[in-house]
Amino acid sequence: MLNKIKNMKVEKKLRYCFALVVAIASISGILGLIFLLLHDIQYSNALVSNGFSQGEIGIFSTYLNKEPAIIREMILLEDEADLQESADELAQTQEITNAAVVTMVQHCNTAEEKEYVKIIEETLPEYRSIFAEVQELAMQNKNDEARDMLISQGKPALKQLTNAVEGLIDLNVKMGNEVSSSLGIQTYIILAVIVLVALLAVLVATKFSKFVAKLFSEPITHVKEASAKLAQGNLDIEIEKMYPDEIGEMTDSFREATDSLKLYINELSRCLNEAATGNFTITSDIEFKGDFKALSDALETIISSLNGTLKNINEAAEQVALGAGQMAESAQALAEGATDQAGSVEELTATIQNITEAVVHSSEKAKHSYKDAEGFEKAAEKSNEDIKLLNTAMGRINDTSKQIANIIAEIEDIASQTNLLSLNASIEAARAGEAGKGFAVVADQIGKLASDSANSAINTKKLIENSIVEIEHGNEITAKTTAAIEAVIEGIKMLASSTKEISELSDEQADAMKQLEMGVEQISEVIQNNSAAAQETSATSEELSAQSDNLEGLVGQFKLKA
Repeated sequence: MLNKIKNMKVEKKLRYCFALVVAIASISGILGLIFLLLHDIQYSNALVSNGFSQGEIGIFSTYLNKEPAIIREMILLEDEADLQESADELAQTQEITNAAVVTMVQHCNTAEEKEYVKIIEETLPEYRSIFAEVQELAMQNKNDEARDMLISQGKPALKQLTNAVEGLIDLNVKMGNEVSSSLGIQTYIILAVIVLVALLAVLVATKFSKFVAKLFSEPITHVKEASAKLAQGNLDIEIEKMYPDEIGEMTDSFREATDSLKLYINELSRCLNEAATGNFTITSDIEFKGDFKALSDALETIISSLNGTLKNINEAAEQVALGAGQMAESAQALAEGATDQAGSVEELTATIQNITEAVVHSSEKAKHSYKDAEGFEKAAEKSNEDIKLLNTAMGRINDTSKQIANIIAEIEDIASQTNLLSLNASIEAARAGEAGKGFAVVADQIGKLASDSANSAINTKKLIENSIVEIEHGNEITAKTTAAIEAVIEGIKMLASSTKEISELSDEQADAMKQLEMGVEQISEVIQNNSAAAQETSATSEELSAQSDNLEGLVGQFKLKA
């Protein structure tokens, strides 16, 4: 069976393992459930057989002892109604006692129980007959006879019934204790069996799980060890196929991959060794598959690239040799031209120095002109401010003249009213006759004075109006003068700005000429350096020609593709 499990697929192994564990657990659970059901059945039987019997026996005993109490009560009573009530209560008690006897008989199954039941069944009718006679005597108020009969006949019968009931109760208690003890022992046995089955299930499951785990761990461990060797660069790996499942197939695939990798590495090593010896005509003899195709392509690309590079180096060496001769001739011509250029540069340097001095002089003149223009601008601005102040003062004079004209107009109104008052006074004086002559003279003088004041006010008003006209004319002239001065100021500003720009441009030109002079000096140095470099280049070209010959010899050692 174990060999059969070994040859199963992984999925089937896992299913089989889980099914076995579930089966063991299920068997353990089912056994425990069966034991519990059996225990419950026995407990129920014990409860029915002993517990219910004891209950019915207790009911029978209670109501059996209640009957004598009711009879004794009836013996003491004399009222018929009370006697009848007690008789009814006795009848109900007897019915309950009879029903308890029936139920009790049904639950008593053992021989000993049946013996006690037989005593009860035989004694109870006799007991009821005696109590019936006692009841009849009590109903007839024959209390003494009833009491004597109850004591002499009823008490022994009741004692016999009570003894049977007590024996039956003791028997049921004894049987209940025996059943309880038996159930307790069975409980421990059931627990022991359940624990034993559980331990057996755990043991079997553990053994089987170890067996299945080993089926998985052994081949995986072999693959892990082989992978570790492969990671360290060791391709001499042997992996044994242990089981024909997915893990076994995995080991086969790993072995095939290792063999392919070993083959590819050996082929790459062979090709690279050939290339290292100078053979660039080598090609691969095997076919690289999958992503390894990129390795063979890269190898071919490297060999092809090196082959082409060496060809280019060979051709370049030939070109270098040819160019070295031409460079030597050019270097000689360059040295001769550099000597001629040196003389021309010296003449150019002297000319640039003269131009630089003239530009510096022009810059200084422009700076002086800019300072003079700034002074003119400030003076013109001062004059413009004075004219603005004059214009403001004339405006205030104009406003004051207008106020005076208003005052004169008021004076004219006052003079007119005064003249009117003097006329009214003259009229009133004329009406007064001789008494008003003096007042008429005063009124006439006041009228003349008002007339003269009005004439003077009119003349003054005309003079002020003429002054206002002249002031307004002066304001217009002042405004024109202000505009002209502002135009002059703007012109001076523009002139100053232009002069400043000229000065700045002159400075820039002077700096540029200085830089040009420095550049010419650098050119002179470069020409001298070129002359020296040309001589060195000539010597270098001869050495380069010799090196190109050596390079052609080295490239000739390699085997190159056509």
